Order: sequence, then C-alpha cells, then structure tokens
Amino acid sequence: MFPPLFAADLPRRTAAAAAAAQRPIAATAFAEKASAAAWKTTPSWYVIATDDVIIPLEAQQFMARRAEAHTTEIRASHAITLTQPAAVAELIAAAAAASVRAPGTV
Repeated sequence: MFPPLFAADLPRRTAAAAAAAQRPIAATAFAEKASAAAWKTTPSWYVIATDDVIIPLEAQQFMARRAEAHTTEIRASHAITLTQPAAVAELIAAAAAASVRAPGTV
C-alpha cells in the first residue's frame, strides 16, 4: 500500500526501499499537546503537493491559508521531499532568507 499512497511518483525500487524503512509512529505523538501553534505568530511557508492522496489538496490549501503561509504548489506525491528535492530545498532557502533579521533587531 505504501508506494501508491505515499510515493506514487517515485521509481518502484526507491518506493519499495522507502516503504521498508518506515517505522510505526509512537502513540505519544497523538497524545502530546502543543503549548501554542507556532504558525499563529511565526511566518510560515508551505509546499502543497498537488498529487498527494494522503492529505487532500483542499486540506493542504486550508492549512496553508490558515497559517497565512507563503505557498508554493508542486505536482508531487506525499513523498515530495524525495521526488522534488530541489524544489523543496529552494523553498526552504527562500524561507530562511526571508526570516533573517538585521543585526540588533528583535
């Protein structure tokens, strides 16, 4: 089930390797409460994977809008960091550059 759901745009062997490397999520990940939502006070960036079948497009767009995120849409699966690494790295670099504060500012 992993390749068609999480990594439909990866080569078959790469998707199989990614599937084999998966580990179960810890139950505590669902129980731990965040003290605050960082996106409410911190500038955010969001890359929307338009071919993601795990998180529907509309849900991704909603989350990006709610966070008032700088948004980029890329045709990719849920495994976008594996299938489109250059595009993701470019977005991270843009976010980092935009977040740099001048010396002496808070």
